[in-house]
Amino acid sequence: MTEIISIFIHTVSLLILSCFPYKMFTFIKNKGLYLPASLIILSFVLLILSFFNIKLQYIEVLLWIIIVINIFYLLKDRNYLLFINLRYLIFYIVFLSLSLDLAVNLKLGWDAQNYWIIKSLNFIHGGSVQDLQDLPRPDYPYFGSYLWAVFSTISIFDYEYFGRIFYIYLFTLSVFVISGYFKVKETYQVIIFLALITIFNNNYISSGFQEVLVFSYAIFLSCFFIEFQKSLQETIKTSFLMMIFFIIFWIKNEAFIFAILFFISILICLPKKKLLVFSLLFFLLIIIRIFLFNLFDFNLDFQSGNYKSFSVMNIFQFISPERIYIIIRYFAIATFKIPILAFILLTAYLNFFLEKNTINKIILLNFNLNILFIFSAYLFTSFPLVFHLSVSIDRLIFQAIGFNSLALFIFFNRFKIK
Repeated sequence: MTEIISIFIHTVSLLILSCFPYKMFTFIKNKGLYLPASLIILSFVLLILSFFNIKLQYIEVLLWIIIVINIFYLLKDRNYLLFINLRYLIFYIVFLSLSLDLAVNLKLGWDAQNYWIIKSLNFIHGGSVQDLQDLPRPDYPYFGSYLWAVFSTISIFDYEYFGRIFYIYLFTLSVFVISGYFKVKETYQVIIFLALITIFNNNYISSGFQEVLVFSYAIFLSCFFIEFQKSLQETIKTSFLMMIFFIIFWIKNEAFIFAILFFISILICLPKKKLLVFSLLFFLLIIIRIFLFNLFDFNLDFQSGNYKSFSVMNIFQFISPERIYIIIRYFAIATFKIPILAFILLTAYLNFFLEKNTINKIILLNFNLNILFIFSAYLFTSFPLVFHLSVSIDRLIFQAIGFNSLALFIFFNRFKIK
């Protein structure tokens, strides 16, 4: 019973942490993005602090100060009234239910056991970012593990799985935000939210896999881009998007590539005169990432131990009908496991053919680039191909879905459902 109460307190604390003073977000017109906007700023601050090796006990004090300040402004400005409705009630019930389910099913995925929790324990036990170079997979970014450590320390019992509850929160909130873009009555939005939670929910959500973070932050990035796409010349909006890009850079190497492909899609489809500052800031973020990887002595390989035997000179050794057939077969199997992928593919093309506007062009181009990247990653792998596909293609596709899920509500909103 005590543990259940502590989970309740922890979930409420995460909600309050996501309620920065509403006046901070006057540049965001969509009130449904209030919680994600707060989470983005909080995540970005934590990422920056992680570079300076500040002990977690000080980070914990900072988070509790933020909670107190947020409570003050929620009461003072009566912003709590934003959350008194059916949608937010169902959202919290789902979030709490998934958190309680985690408490009775603590299984960790293979990558989580061998890489991510080890990095997390490094921070929990006072280790620094530099210490990660002596742990497994120093070529893997660490921010997901850092979040795991941070949010396990602010819990009452300091149980590691309280850090994973933050992953569940991100996932639930990202799906909740998507459901809010469907132009239907509140009751129908609740039904859509529950349906999407059921569709997207899988063992990646609570098992310590980093893919759930990429999926969630990618949805936030897509939604904020939709909001800001006509005003990218405004520094505050461009800077906000850059914060999300930078967060994604530090979760997984594949996420770094997906983020670059999303940027390329924007660059190709939007007028170049609107993107000068946007482009310069993006390239600056890449330079900063490379600089920090070198500073911390991290391996810059995309995946250490893989692609070692690949070169331009022997490219045709990897391109064969047999390898292509195997990749297509596993793609098909993954589509049956994640059927929403096929629906996103269909809606992305339908949206484009029905209306060739900028957003539909970006989504379609980005989706195709994502598929091309995933296909190429397996085509040129040095690992045994069947093994590599069987253990990772589902998770790679799950990351890509986050960057392309906009196609769903854009297509749905073409039909005037009341």
